[in-house]
Amino acid sequence: PEQARKDLIAMGLQFDKNVFYQVTYKCDILPIDDFLIGGMEPGYGLLGASKGGCVQIVKKLVSKTKDKYYLAHALHATVDQEPQPQYTEIIKILLNAGVDPNISIENKQSYLTVAAERNNLEVVELLISGTDSETKPLCKLVPLIISLISLFFISALDNKLDV
Repeated sequence: PEQARKDLIAMGLQFDKNVFYQVTYKCDILPIDDFLIGGMEPGYGLLGASKGGCVQIVKKLVSKTKDKYYLAHALHATVDQEPQPQYTEIIKILLNAGVDPNISIENKQSYLTVAAERNNLEVVELLISGTDSETKPLCKLVPLIISLISLFFISALDNKLDV
């Protein structure tokens, strides 16, 4: 661990959770092993890599992250991004790692609510398919439901109704 920390200093990096977060957010894979060997909690990096859309780093860190808190927050950070393929891939990785898609965290919003607000149908379907088998048939209704909600709001705006 001591040598890994010296190697980080030689790269101009401090052994610090915020630095680890920033490194992973920027998708810089080179110093990650030194942070881990030095004893850094992998969850800090998982949060940064998830938010930064760094699929390769998420793959590396997800199996090393034992704390469910970090896994759940990584999923929330990813679902909250604008729809892009790398975020969808990260969501699949996190769901396969066992993150419960039914829980709510920040602002008491569920992952499903956040994805629907982003109008990200692919993620909505992923989250529903990752939930209880009783709700999986609803997956086919998601596009229709979102379309109906969108039409309602468009109609309300056109008619200048209060919603």
